Amino acid sequence: MRPSGAIRERLDSIFRQALAAVEPGATVRRQVTRDAGGAISIAGTRLAPDARLVVLAAGKAAGPMARALEAVAGERIAAGLAVGPVGAGVGLERIEALEASHPLPDARSEAAGRAALRLVSRARARDLLVVLLSGGASSLLAVPAPGLCSEDLGAVTQLLLASGAPIHEQNAVRKHLSALSGGQLALRAAADRIEVLLLSDVPGDRIDVIGSGPCAPDPTTYADAVAALERRGLRERLPDPVRRHLEAGLRGERSETPDAREPRLRRVRHHVLASNRTARDAAARAAARGGLRPVCLTPLLTGEARVAGRRRAHLRGGERGQQQRSEGEVGEAERGRAGHAGPPSELRPP
Repeated sequence: MRPSGAIRERLDSIFRQALAAVEPGATVRRQVTRDAGGAISIAGTRLAPDARLVVLAAGKAAGPMARALEAVAGERIAAGLAVGPVGAGVGLERIEALEASHPLPDARSEAAGRAALRLVSRARARDLLVVLLSGGASSLLAVPAPGLCSEDLGAVTQLLLASGAPIHEQNAVRKHLSALSGGQLALRAAADRIEVLLLSDVPGDRIDVIGSGPCAPDPTTYADAVAALERRGLRERLPDPVRRHLEAGLRGERSETPDAREPRLRRVRHHVLASNRTARDAAARAAARGGLRPVCLTPLLTGEARVAGRRRAHLRGGERGQQQRSEGEVGEAERGRAGHAGPPSELRPP
């Protein structure tokens, strides 16, 4: 049964307030500020008067995040690149924009990833590298490891999506097929300081999982990547170059991604600007102001979308005046269809 007009209006208002709490530009403006004297601060740290900014924005929210940074600190930006889906570069003046593919990486994703590596490697030591990271960056910045190509990365990503693998398994695999993810971008950066501002779309807000953690230590190994593929029955379905690459990694013939012991990652600070929890809590506050009693169905909704949807539907018959909320990330195991992104239809209420 569809809600009445008045109830739908209240629900729409709650939804809009939840979205406003995680609006990409607003989250950046809360952390990138300019005082009355013109001094700029990023995540609470004042920028030295002679310091230049080098900016890399990547992900589905790259455009609005980059625009917000330009609005506050435009004249201090010496170089910049924003990589996102179609339309990401609208309104940018100092930051170059490139469009790439999501959720399946392609040649555009490789070109964008190589442009990102060039940008960070050409920065000066005294520059501040600001990385604006949001969901989708794994696909939008996809530089294959030596011996692989963008078609290999696209094929593996499609297999992972179709299998219903959770995001942490997907990223364990992708990081070990990449020359950029899993902390490797930070290793290529010439700047002495790196500030990473993140919009999280993953359960738990792990910095090594958001966008495959291009500046974060990677706790996973080649063994973890291969184990994830075996759990999904995918090891024998991999393109031959990918299988050979992973097997060489298991034998110790490929370098592991940098872990928490890597000293060059100590110059990196990560700041989660907003997450699923931010939106969930904003929805709860809006509901309470409207006289509803918000109920959290589960602090973390994960797993197969069909199962999660049934579990959620079972809990829907609560008291009158309840507003139910949940957060997390679920997937659909594809049955004969190509992988796709967006909210799974099997989770939506009838």
